[in-house]
Amino acid sequence: MGYTLNKLKQAVLNLIIKMGSKIGFTSKKIYETPSQDVFNYFPGGVIISYMGSSFKVKWDKIYQINVLKIDLITVDRIEMEITSSNEVILINEDYPGFYPFVKRLTEVFPTISSTWLADIVNPAFEKKLR
Repeated sequence: MGYTLNKLKQAVLNLIIKMGSKIGFTSKKIYETPSQDVFNYFPGGVIISYMGSSFKVKWDKIYQINVLKIDLITVDRIEMEITSSNEVILINEDYPGFYPFVKRLTEVFPTISSTWLADIVNPAFEKKLR
């Protein structure tokens, strides 16, 4: 078919973004290797910065967090989709500060299971969504 894994992944992400825009969401993508200061916290939220763009997210405006473990053949990668007000922000575990950010999320949102990370990581090389 001519689709590489990256092309297929991009096609799926584009479809998700297109579907979201039909119901009023805008998408803010953060993909590449970020700088050391990706997650900057303020009282009541976080600023996620990358390549000169910043996305301010208030904790009380987040209404959904989806986490997906993707099998990339030789490694797995955890991706997170944060839905806040009318935007969707996509980040992944390759970002410096991702795991401290996850820890902060479990502190801010006590309804997040304390075992969610272990649940999604195991077993290896199996696609999972939480």
